[in-house]
Amino acid sequence: MNGAVNNVATACSALELVLGCSTESKLDTYEIIGERLLSLLVIVIQRCLQGMLKNNGSILVDAIRIIRYFSQLEEVKISIAKQRDVLPTLVDIIDKCERYDARVEAMHAIISLSFELKNAIYMCNCEGFLKLFTKISLDFEESPQMKQWVAVTFWNLGCEPVCREGLCSRVDVLDAIKHLMRFKNSKTKEYAISALRQLSLETSNRIRLVEHSDGLLFRQIVDIVTEERVADTIVLKALETLNNIIASETGGIACANSPLSENNPGLIVTLTSVVTDNNVPKLRMIALSILIKLCHNLKNQAMLKVGDTELVALVACLVTIAKTNRNEYRSNVFMALKTLSEEKSMRQPMAECPGLLDVVSWTFNSDSANRNDIIDAMIILSHLAEEEENRISLASNDIFLRVLANLLSSHDAILKQHAEDIVLCLALTPASQHLVARNKFLLSAILQSSKE
Repeated sequence: MNGAVNNVATACSALELVLGCSTESKLDTYEIIGERLLSLLVIVIQRCLQGMLKNNGSILVDAIRIIRYFSQLEEVKISIAKQRDVLPTLVDIIDKCERYDARVEAMHAIISLSFELKNAIYMCNCEGFLKLFTKISLDFEESPQMKQWVAVTFWNLGCEPVCREGLCSRVDVLDAIKHLMRFKNSKTKEYAISALRQLSLETSNRIRLVEHSDGLLFRQIVDIVTEERVADTIVLKALETLNNIIASETGGIACANSPLSENNPGLIVTLTSVVTDNNVPKLRMIALSILIKLCHNLKNQAMLKVGDTELVALVACLVTIAKTNRNEYRSNVFMALKTLSEEKSMRQPMAECPGLLDVVSWTFNSDSANRNDIIDAMIILSHLAEEEENRISLASNDIFLRVLANLLSSHDAILKQHAEDIVLCLALTPASQHLVARNKFLLSAILQSSKE
């Protein structure tokens, strides 16, 4: 028996030396005896794990390393993953072997194979594979390096569209990724959020991602956006993930699961801080597009149920963004405010929002505002004036009244008609009618318009 063990040890050692020399030697060897050799190595490894080969440490590591060498060859990665017992054996090594160097070699082999997109299917279907990787993620005694490799593998698996729904349907997988996102190690965090970004590309996964663990997973994604000392690349992936998740069926749930609170800014305020404070244009525009998407989803019943606090916060955030006076934001912000004003229940909160009337009114005096922006601004004001409870607020704003006066003499028929309609609305309520009558500039414009 000792002689046989020595022969196996010598053979494994010799092969390990030969295959470690060059890519050509690995490929030549695989083409000649690769599949048969892998079958033999699997037998050797299993016997080592079962204790059938004594003093087998070097044999085990050399055998795994040979598989790892082959797994690095782009040309044969699919062939290796498809071969019977190779993946299950690598899983057994990581799960059952006490030697850390052997586990590292096996993990390296798996990672190499996972970079071939088609292998993701074999890995997801391999018995015990996902269970092991989730266990490693959640094991407090497992090494940080192992956890990072697990995060890489989840990311690679998520790159295969066929696997995304299956991965996202597993609570343990989402729990594992959620845990990995909390790591201070930036690489582990980045791979974990990259995995979620891939899963979020599958539209059927949106609800699961926003609701998992009572919204905790979603809140963690939001928190990453403003987390201190997090690289812009990670923030970008977090924002892209949010952008993928938030849609008509998830907008309301997203706001409800990440609300503004005493201890947390929540989704809407977080996105606003990116738009107003971040120095990276791409990050600002993604955050703004998400906010606008939330506005367009307002008529969805789930969105309307999120509560006044969040909807008022949404209006306030859009006003804050508008105050930055950046031309690239204006059209999108006014389009969003117009969408909000179309919802009857939003008109009073909008009229009462500090700064909104000023921001909308300033548009008419801006040299950079285009006609569509001005039309949107007029529609917003018209919608607000339709509600009786808003008319005093509107008539009390001198900037707004001066705008009305100027538009009553406008050569643009559409703008002039909107202005006349607003004046008529203000005249329907005695208190606002009184305020209009006291404004000499507007009263003069009304009298002049009536003569035309």
